[in-house]
Amino acid sequence: MAWRSVYISKPAKLSLKDNKLVIAQEETAYIPLEDIDTLTIDNPAVTLTVKLANELARHNIATIVCDEKHLPCSNLIPISQHSRQAKITNAQINMSQPLRKQLWQRIVKQKIANQAEVLRRFGYSDEAAQLDKLAFLVKSGDSDNRESIAARIYFNALLDDSTRRKPTWYNSALNYGYAIVRSIVARSLVERGLVPAYGLFHHNELNSFNLADDIIEPYRAVVDLYILKEIATKDAPIDRLDKSDRIAILDIINKYVILADRKYSVSNAIGMTAESLVGAILERDAAKLALPTLPRE
Repeated sequence: MAWRSVYISKPAKLSLKDNKLVIAQEETAYIPLEDIDTLTIDNPAVTLTVKLANELARHNIATIVCDEKHLPCSNLIPISQHSRQAKITNAQINMSQPLRKQLWQRIVKQKIANQAEVLRRFGYSDEAAQLDKLAFLVKSGDSDNRESIAARIYFNALLDDSTRRKPTWYNSALNYGYAIVRSIVARSLVERGLVPAYGLFHHNELNSFNLADDIIEPYRAVVDLYILKEIATKDAPIDRLDKSDRIAILDIINKYVILADRKYSVSNAIGMTAESLVGAILERDAAKLALPTLPRE
């Protein structure tokens, strides 16, 4: 089972040999493709062969390319080879509006519930109680926009920034973590025959990952908890991450969540969520969608 997060920050030539990733730098390293879950390329002087790119896609390895600010800016996503590609795509595109709204309701309820748990972990019991109430009140399609109300309470308590628009280390770290998880979500959706551009709630015509932006929502609190509890430091830079921060954040995919009363890594849980979404669409039953909760302390 894939588990490694490979991070390339220095000039390198990446190629393939004997089904292994070859990293040619001052020294040459070899990593079996079957062990790699994500490959992050964070240097413009890195080159890779087309043969390697083909195998990265075939192995469903989430390959993330960072820009000059060291932020993820693109993904290498395979064209799905799912055996039921046409059937699943047609069912997704022709999904009824009530089912879309019910799925989004379920996603928002779990997102807010997870945010409430994060607040409890940091001692914000009153704010957590407010979010518990908001989660209970979420309607089909979140027509009352409880998600936005919850976000203001949540981030104002955690970061004293309800809009999260201030250029702080914390916002940079959270955005980096979200981008990594979003890449895993996109990979998992495509792997199961879903089209990531067709969302449940998100529908921006310029966004190729609307569905990924839907499914990531309950996982955001997992990123928040990991970064604020395990990565954040008092002497962190004001508005940027350093290399050690970025490497540490990549480990988010190996953290654990609870899904269907069992403990799974974030990467494996996302795959299960994507699989359950297929089931929910094909069976026209929003209750089939499996979403994560935070593990007990």
